[in-house]
Amino acid sequence: MKNYAVSIIVPIYNVEKYIAKCATTLFEQNFDSIEYIFVNDCTPDNSMQILQSVIEKYPNRKDDIKIINKPQNEGLGQARKTGFESATGEYILHIDSDDWVELDMVSSLYKKVKEDDADIVCCDYFINYENKEIHHKENYEKAQINWLKAVLIDIIHSYVWNKMCRRSLYQNTTFPKFSYLEDCFISTQLFYFAKKISFIHKPLCHYRKFNTSSLTFNNYSDKLSNDLKQLSISMNDFFVNHNVDNEYKEYFYERILVPIILAIKGNLNKKVNFICPEANHIKYIFKNDSLSFETKIILSTAFFKMDFIPVFFKILYKKTKGF
Repeated sequence: MKNYAVSIIVPIYNVEKYIAKCATTLFEQNFDSIEYIFVNDCTPDNSMQILQSVIEKYPNRKDDIKIINKPQNEGLGQARKTGFESATGEYILHIDSDDWVELDMVSSLYKKVKEDDADIVCCDYFINYENKEIHHKENYEKAQINWLKAVLIDIIHSYVWNKMCRRSLYQNTTFPKFSYLEDCFISTQLFYFAKKISFIHKPLCHYRKFNTSSLTFNNYSDKLSNDLKQLSISMNDFFVNHNVDNEYKEYFYERILVPIILAIKGNLNKKVNFICPEANHIKYIFKNDSLSFETKIILSTAFFKMDFIPVFFKILYKKTKGF
């Protein structure tokens, strides 16, 4: 059995327009010891056929590729879980199939994680819109003061695709069945268990934001509401089961209140109480260190006029935060 340094897990669902570029940049990495795991989450389009055609162009990678076909669609979190259960690499890297990466991503992250003997290494990334590309620089220096807090309140984003993690960290990690902010739940667990976290200020992956109107912030739905509720339940269960200090629970309340307010239509009090009643307090806006004073003032208006958050602010906030 071949020993791999890194396992890359790629869930596949409805990405026929993007999977070729994603897979090509993964197969052309300047690093050899990679295990590729593609998880077909019952995609209804031609993604798998396109992926297979790309694989044929890289015979040197063929023996390192696993394709897992799930019997039913279960969403991103469970697809990541399926991929992890088949992974053998020393380190795990999750990549979303509509994104793409720099050709030295794996080598750069692996070199750093080994040099520092770290459990997690993070990197910057590009946000790619249709007509522009933005280098997003994560605030790792501020995050070093308290990594878990930084992830919980969004000082650094909780995305899993810009973080290489030691595989053993995932052995105690629960993969969620909800979709929205599933990476927040996963990253909270990883950063809680990690003993050493490193970073490099280099953008190594491309986060595709071509369809900026698709995010559920623009269409508050029952699914979003239920996903946020399941996130709240899962996080609170995790905090209780691991005797996590109450201050971290409050950091989470700061975090979850922001997407609730941005997405809300109608009675804020009713929605917050359904999703996470503990977060129903204006103080969690003003305590959030990741928000500017101006942002706190605008968000706080939701507590006084339940159906009002300026449209221009929603757009500005999502752009600055990379949503």
